[in-house]
Amino acid sequence: MDGNWKDENVEEKFGFIRNIEILKQYEHLRQGMVYVKENVEDTNYSKFQQYELIYYMDGNNAPSTDIIFTKEDKILQCMIPNESDFPSSTISGNEVKLFKAKNFFDDSKINGEAFFKYKDYTFYITSHRIDENDFIELIKSILNQNIISNNADKDIGVNEPINESSDYPDYYAGKYVDKNGNNIILLCEDNNDNRK
Repeated sequence: MDGNWKDENVEEKFGFIRNIEILKQYEHLRQGMVYVKENVEDTNYSKFQQYELIYYMDGNNAPSTDIIFTKEDKILQCMIPNESDFPSSTISGNEVKLFKAKNFFDDSKINGEAFFKYKDYTFYITSHRIDENDFIELIKSILNQNIISNNADKDIGVNEPINESSDYPDYYAGKYVDKNGNNIILLCEDNNDNRK
């Protein structure tokens, strides 16, 4: 794992998070965004990777929940399990890879992990010392939300290198980022082959 954390108000950026009742039980929240290097030779962490919210209580083995989500191919996290090892379930009509184990200090609670894709985002949720029903309700709460960013990612003050490559395909006319943070690809000609 090689990333750079930046404290950021993710709850403000994605208002749907404030609608999740189960998360209101936690006393503390740390939230931010993780940036990575464009390539291994780079020295700057200029590429946005993922959003992270860490909900927790004070004390050893206190309840906690981490929510990580991204539009990138994979989640960046220390010691992240392989989602293909998890059994698959269907929750609110979506495939969810789930794992649970009894909490060592409180066997009435579980430690739960979940992977799922929803609204162009990949989610990874891990909770410690949580009621099993609350863990499922947390996942359902996310899957029943309209996940839209309220504003574009903030500039972190790092200039990205200019790509002076001329190896673009003939159909490619450029790209831009719209007000919702989506990459919009421009085509010289709009047809099925070019869209693929």
